[in-house]
Amino acid sequence: MDQDSDCCWICLCGEEAGELASVCSCPRRVHEKCLARWQLHSAGRSEEKTCRFCGTVLQDWKPHMSSGAKVAPYMRVSFNGKTHKVQVKPGEEGAKEFEQQIRNMLALPEDQEFDVIFHCRAPGTGDKLQLQGLCAFDAAVHCASMTTWPTSAGGSHSSKHAGSKAHWLRGLLQRLLSRVDLMGAAGLQSA
Repeated sequence: MDQDSDCCWICLCGEEAGELASVCSCPRRVHEKCLARWQLHSAGRSEEKTCRFCGTVLQDWKPHMSSGAKVAPYMRVSFNGKTHKVQVKPGEEGAKEFEQQIRNMLALPEDQEFDVIFHCRAPGTGDKLQLQGLCAFDAAVHCASMTTWPTSAGGSHSSKHAGSKAHWLRGLLQRLLSRVDLMGAAGLQSA
């Protein structure tokens, strides 16, 4: 492979955008941050954990998409015009608790299936994401648990509000509350 073609297979930039790494048996290298973003966007699908080309199991993306301080993650659940705030925990147990909370909150029977779409923002980049299904629960919880304090050197906050803790907290709450849309038989019954 010649020098000109040695670039990240995701962003197509070279070493000037960061160190390129070989993370699987594929010949092309990648920026670990680009791969982590790819994996996050693929949450709940096979590409989150394995290379789409060679099938190699990939490293966990969360350490590369963790910027700022962790906070207790909450999700805002919207269903039939009503909104509920739910505190969530990561992992399989957290997903089971979340599913049970939703069933209790919406009076859904155990045998009734439902689907969710998690609307959240990627840590560090603020990219809007739509993660489909309960299989993407951990990724949504990770996004909801990350935040960054605005810097005095600019960022997305104006200098007028850079020192305003109340302004920052309002913005933080808006970013932290991932929105969850519920779809399923219960939604179809009301249609």
